Amino acid sequence: FVVVGAAMSCVKLVRDGRVMHVVLSRLPVNALDASFLQELRQVWQDVGGDGNVDSVLVRSASPKAFCAGLDLAKLHGLAGSGDAEAIREFGYVTLDGAFRGMVECPKPIVSVVDGHSIAGGMVMNLASDYCVLTDRNYRVGLTELQVGVPFPLLPFQISDRQLPVPTARQLMRDGSLHTPREAFHMGFGDALVTTDAAYGRHTPSRVVHHEDPEGLHDRAIEHGLGWLEQATARPLAGFAILKKQRWQLVYDNLPSEAEKDAWVETISSPECRAAMAKVLGK
Repeated sequence: FVVVGAAMSCVKLVRDGRVMHVVLSRLPVNALDASFLQELRQVWQDVGGDGNVDSVLVRSASPKAFCAGLDLAKLHGLAGSGDAEAIREFGYVTLDGAFRGMVECPKPIVSVVDGHSIAGGMVMNLASDYCVLTDRNYRVGLTELQVGVPFPLLPFQISDRQLPVPTARQLMRDGSLHTPREAFHMGFGDALVTTDAAYGRHTPSRVVHHEDPEGLHDRAIEHGLGWLEQATARPLAGFAILKKQRWQLVYDNLPSEAEKDAWVETISSPECRAAMAKVLGK
């Protein structure tokens, strides 16, 4: 393992052969603020153009969470700032840029989820090419509407495209949280690593069994690396074209100015700020 790249405060880059490990390191729960999102955007640009890297594995340095979504305290402060241009830039340049960079990255990307993955965290998993879940006691979900925050267009389209229609509708509409096994059963994730030998008898290719509960995290990483090895055994140019074709309609469908204005107005509304304040205990 070789630590690479310029020093970043929220992301650690570790190269293992031709696999780049992107380690989310804004502890304790990897809440996404503007700096974190900007670093992620830079990571996808750098990795995409790095001739020494064939594939990417995204994981968390936190034992608690893959990513708990946007930093709600900072979003609440921004929403109450009265600076419409700053709010618009956050939603449609900073936030959009991090997710756009991920789906535009031509390299295969695996995300390994071994802790809470909520809102923007789950969107990051959905923007991956392959997602591995561990069967532990944590929650995943798209909780934006619990605080009245509407989805910017790109995160909405990623979620809507990657999830089965009933699941996307339920998760986005209700803002519900689910165990990884529940979410896997609903169509989220490509593989589930579990100690339950009886689970997944009818889907053996998607359920990975492991006897040691303490080893689930490492086994999930191992499985993700196995998928990357399989993906990169073929010419990567074909994969890059396929990935671009899959996402082309998504990142070509830009939000209108009216949609941006509506998002800014909603985020800034007293009702939305009150809902955020309630969650924050203010």
